[in-house]
Amino acid sequence: MMQVQECTRESVASIVERPSVEEWVLASLRARGSQTLDQLGSALPETNWAQLFLAIDRLSRSGLVTLRPARQGDYLVSLTPTHLTAA
Repeated sequence: MMQVQECTRESVASIVERPSVEEWVLASLRARGSQTLDQLGSALPETNWAQLFLAIDRLSRSGLVTLRPARQGDYLVSLTPTHLTAA
């Protein structure tokens, strides 16, 4: 028999209010400018590396961010020029 987990108002509110990793990355880049993957990962410790890599991959493929090698083993993540001032 399938169990259904009870949803409380608080659990639903926490899901709804939490921004996606993509939204967080874009907001961080708008506020602080270009950052390395290490810097982004350190700034959001509750997000694991897999979530961060997938979010940046999706943003890169959609043309919202660009990646450039920064130093060995790290990359610089930047907003594309057309998205620097987007809200």
